[in-house]
Amino acid sequence: MNNPLQFKPTRQAPVYRQIAAYFERKISDGSLKENDRLPSTAELARQFGVNRETIQQSMRLLTRQGLLERAPGRGSFIRRGLAQKSVGIIFGRRIFTRPDQLFFGTLLRLLIERADDSGWSYRLFPVRDSETPEQELEPFRRECGQLDAAIEFCIPENIRQALLRNCPLPLSSCLFRLDAADLLEQAGHYLAKHGFRHPLALSPGRMPDLEHARIPAETEVTLCAADPLSDSAEAYRLVRRHLAARPECDALIVLEDSLYVPAVQAAFDAGRRIPETLGLVTHVNRGVEPFFPLPLTRLEIDPAEVAGQISQELQARMEGRPFRYTPAKARLIPGRTCRER
Repeated sequence: MNNPLQFKPTRQAPVYRQIAAYFERKISDGSLKENDRLPSTAELARQFGVNRETIQQSMRLLTRQGLLERAPGRGSFIRRGLAQKSVGIIFGRRIFTRPDQLFFGTLLRLLIERADDSGWSYRLFPVRDSETPEQELEPFRRECGQLDAAIEFCIPENIRQALLRNCPLPLSSCLFRLDAADLLEQAGHYLAKHGFRHPLALSPGRMPDLEHARIPAETEVTLCAADPLSDSAEAYRLVRRHLAARPECDALIVLEDSLYVPAVQAAFDAGRRIPETLGLVTHVNRGVEPFFPLPLTRLEIDPAEVAGQISQELQARMEGRPFRYTPAKARLIPGRTCRER
């Protein structure tokens, strides 16, 4: 296929992501400007020397990232309002120390990268637990006049309420959520396919959506909630107790990566061997895989997609448009912990 751009994909990432990165660079360096119309899918496929589906995947990714607007019948356009904006990111210092919030450390990095790629400037405002929320928010308030929008996450509730009462800027509170039922369904079907019938699913607190997950009829899943905010001993005790009471339990589904270590430790201390006598499927965030001697069978969430939705929400708020988050879905990646061959 003809390739006038001399585009040369590498093996480091899927081709559609490399094409999306190409457009991100063009937006960042000013070659593509707000409201610029992109060529048709067929023309882009010809220019990049790829098929149309690859281009469509790239366009969908750029749209999720908030860089592209797609108008049916009119084409795809560079989104308005990408350039010369400044955003304040207010976050709790706890994201660097608490196991249940490690995801947000990655999210912060990705939000910063997106701001850089979009030509936005940013200011960081870390806050800590405090009985004086106004004092914690004072650095942010001093800078409000130089900011166009703000993002907040993982801040103490009293500080959040003070911010919501008085923030004069369009504000994203990062109200995304995981599709918990989808996580459990994928894990349940995968385990059933490999002969596991009595898995224990360990979740971070009670997640009502899990009760509606569609699990194969031949599989009996036991749901068990552990509070990731407490010490890991709770999750450890729950798994040990279940394995002792239900010797027929033949698999673990860990639906929150912060629960992975105590769950696996409990299994080993109970004399269970993975994958010989106990299968294992665990949630992870892309780019961060917990240690295990074998490749983990994992339910991988891409924080970049979450960061993209947050950016879209913020853009919508700045433009006075409604926005609705799509629950983040996991991608099940086979490893060796479910007796795969």
